Amino acid sequence: MKRLLLFLPLLLLFGCNVSEDCVKSSGSMRTKDFAATPFNKVYVYPNISLVIKMGDDYSITAKAGSNIIDDISVEIKNGSLELRDNSGCNLSRQYGNKTVYITTPHLPEFEIYSNTGQKISSDGTITHDIFRLYAMDYFGGVGTGDFTVDVNNNQLVVQSNNISIFKVTGQTQQMLLDFYDDLSRFEGADFLANDIKIFQRSANDMIIHPVQSLSGDIYSTGNVLCKTHPAEVNVVKHYIGRLIYVE
Repeated sequence: MKRLLLFLPLLLLFGCNVSEDCVKSSGSMRTKDFAATPFNKVYVYPNISLVIKMGDDYSITAKAGSNIIDDISVEIKNGSLELRDNSGCNLSRQYGNKTVYITTPHLPEFEIYSNTGQKISSDGTITHDIFRLYAMDYFGGVGTGDFTVDVNNNQLVVQSNNISIFKVTGQTQQMLLDFYDDLSRFEGADFLANDIKIFQRSANDMIIHPVQSLSGDIYSTGNVLCKTHPAEVNVVKHYIGRLIYVE
């Protein structure tokens, strides 16, 4: 019986005409540089991790195993960078072993759209005047992926309708924080924003640090945990989620 249990996975694997993509190993880690023309939007599709940093010019570098690095597709169209994993499947490998590193100069606006399910992070502080982070279901996939970024700019925009977690540090003049559904979470206890506007319909919490003003609506069970007592507060509670002041 034990022998049967040991051989059963192999019988299922090779008896179902599984493609070579599913069983090949990742190989030793290597990097690959891609030609970069100007872009101010990034679409991150499933299984790609992203690291973004500021620099003097544009650059794009992928890091992955030697057997799978050519599965990473990098394409720039009309100012939008699209990152895809074209491998057939990953039965014998761990997810999240494909990372793309991008560098851009300072821009008036920069946007990241995430369907990846993997991590998106910053290497250093992001200073684009307006920085937008989207984890939404509206561009051919599920709005997933967790963000860890440090920001110092004029405006940060965060929108999600799924299960992403946003961990943000730094400071901004204004933050627009919109959770439309599901279990999205914002952890910004150390992210100082002069003005914060919220739309809270997540079942998870928003942790925020407004300096001067806070306004918006709470429509679900998720709370808004506020680290300060700003002079101007106009938050309307429509359901059981609450505005809670915490130290």
